Amino acid sequence: MLIEAAEGGARLKATNFETATSVFVKGDVSADSGSSLLNHKELTKVLAAAAAGETKAAAARIPVTVEGAVVMTPDVAVPVEAYPSEEYPHVREAAPYVATVDACELFRQLARVLPAAGTDDTLPILQCVEMRVEEGVLHAAATDRYRFPVAEVATQDVGKCSAAKPGASALFPAKTLQKLMQRLRDYEGQVLIGMADYLTLTFGDVEISGGPTESGLPQYRKLFPESYHAGITVDREAITRATKKAAGILRAKGHQNTPCTLTYGPTGITVTPLLDPAERDRVKGMQAPGTWAYGSLESLGRDNNAFNPEFLLDTLSAFAGESITIHLIQNPEGRQFKPVLFTEESDPKSGTYRHLMMPVRLN
Repeated sequence: MLIEAAEGGARLKATNFETATSVFVKGDVSADSGSSLLNHKELTKVLAAAAAGETKAAAARIPVTVEGAVVMTPDVAVPVEAYPSEEYPHVREAAPYVATVDACELFRQLARVLPAAGTDDTLPILQCVEMRVEEGVLHAAATDRYRFPVAEVATQDVGKCSAAKPGASALFPAKTLQKLMQRLRDYEGQVLIGMADYLTLTFGDVEISGGPTESGLPQYRKLFPESYHAGITVDREAITRATKKAAGILRAKGHQNTPCTLTYGPTGITVTPLLDPAERDRVKGMQAPGTWAYGSLESLGRDNNAFNPEFLLDTLSAFAGESITIHLIQNPEGRQFKPVLFTEESDPKSGTYRHLMMPVRLN
């Protein structure tokens, strides 16, 4: 970790070559202060040892002085493994500023998107969240090829930096975002967003830049259908309970990677675990009450879809309202293999969160 003297304190810098983090810490700086490059792992352990025997509150108030390779507190002084400061790798500067968003709203919307980020190491782009600023809105999206949520966050001061590109977008590693949200969960201020071919997020005194420079996620506007044949609004709590029961039955019966079916009816949706063919006639699913927001069951040509129950539960938990609307498309042959859209509103293009999911193809 590189510790650099700065006006009014010190700036702590670290990088894993994928992301670079900088944190400003207030303090007193001597006139001849420079920088120290210290072993981060050893430094962390030394600071923890220097606070041993103290309460958490007392430990947080212990003043720390760094002089070259020596770390000092009022009680102890310990040398830490050090390296020449010039060996610290050159890292990205902060990307050009494009917008400001509210941290709480950003975290809330990212929490809805992150579960759909991919985990396949052979597809690193899909392990990222794409952020795009357009027309005063930050769009956050992620996909694992089976589901594709998109969330929107209102922005402030969009594009005041002349270097910002219209419709700027960048990728950021999903796992890093998850850890960042955990670390900064109590932060309630504004987040400054910078974009080039990478992303910079600034949370007060904390600045983090990173992300691959490759092209972004698939153009989701082309993946989201322009129109739907029918939409059914269903009680969210009821369909969540029904899906949990179906998932539990599948586990109890020893079925792995087995979908559940959503059967659409005149008065709601029935969620049923897809058991072996010999048992299906004796299985009864739970119904969640609902009404058709537009279109009708007859306009679909098929009355059911099959979904991965865990993916379905992730989708349902991303909503907070009493109901959700499921938007459906009919294939020319009447098969329901087209993507299905989940929203809080009956209008498929309204709202700040939309979740597209692919049904499971059944033989």
